[in-house]
This record gives sequence, C-alpha cells and structure tokens, in this order.
Amino acid sequence: MWRPYNETQEDLNIENSAKILIERAWDAEVIKLQPMLYGFDWALFRDEKLVAIAEFKKRSHKFGTYKTLLISSGKIANAMSYSREYDVPFILIVQWEDDLPRWMLIKNPPRPSIGFNSRGQAGDREPVCHFDINDFTLINE
Repeated sequence: MWRPYNETQEDLNIENSAKILIERAWDAEVIKLQPMLYGFDWALFRDEKLVAIAEFKKRSHKFGTYKTLLISSGKIANAMSYSREYDVPFILIVQWEDDLPRWMLIKNPPRPSIGFNSRGQAGDREPVCHFDINDFTLINE
C-alpha cells in the first residue's frame, strides 16, 4: 500500500537548524541524502572523506515524556548496513520539543519489537527499535 511522505517544510527548517549546529560542533560538513535511495538522512564529511552517517528525528513532545525513542527497524538496519560496509559510525540525532538536539552513537541496535503510531496510515504497524532516551547526550556537551 502507498504511504504518504510526512516531512513538511517546517520539519526541513528544523532539520536544517540542527544541521548547522552539528556542523559547528563536530567540524564536519553535513550532506542531506535522498531518503528513497539511502533510507537515512545525512552523511557527514571531513576533508571530503565520509566520517559518519546519521538519522535526524524531531519529536513534538518534551524530552522524558517517553522512556524510549521508537524508530522503524528497517531504517536502522539500512543505516547499520551502510555503517558497517564503510566502517563509519551511525549516529542517531533527535530534537525534542523543549531541547537542543541530542545524539547517540549506535553500535548494536536493540532487537526489534512490533510498534505503531496513531496516524493510522498504511505501514504504520511495523517492526521498530526502542532506544533508551537516557543514553542520548546533548550535542553541545
């Protein structure tokens, strides 16, 4: 079944603000990737060499509202495969409603469980990975 693309211009503006912060904090160029081709958001380069890949998420609730961050296991599997193939870290970056972006280095993602959201769209019930929010670190730290 067809699934709509949920990224709005406002989402892209928030993502771009986070991108600028990350470029400054980590001295890297962040390149936005085509989601249908890569399945994750960013490639990070330093001196024109790939140094990391990243997924950016914006959550519309406050940090700590939920104990875990839920992400499609397909997205995680794709990013982990790329990370291992090119021997670069996979970084998950999340900005909650009341917070600067936080990051987590993913080495061994959790085993998927079944998950869904409340949009009621086709494909919203799927295998997901739950990441403990206490394992995230503020970007500016």
